Amino acid sequence: MGTAERLHDIVAPICEDLDLELVDLEYRGGVVRITVDKPGGVDIDAIAKATRAVSRAFDEHDPVAGRYTLEVSSPGLERS
Repeated sequence: MGTAERLHDIVAPICEDLDLELVDLEYRGGVVRITVDKPGGVDIDAIAKATRAVSRAFDEHDPVAGRYTLEVSSPGLERS
């Protein structure tokens, strides 16, 4: 199982628990980029909760070798 698959296996249930849709997960160049959404849009509190939960899970499971940057965001206005 590759890194991206391990990350998805960790992140997907967290998003589900927080009532968020996991729109995209990308791991490239030491950056883990997670995009989440929900009906009506995602506010900063939801992004913060997701970031904290994912960060704790990554600390526990250590799915990425070495250093990485975690970015959690919404798809913004561009999503249709």
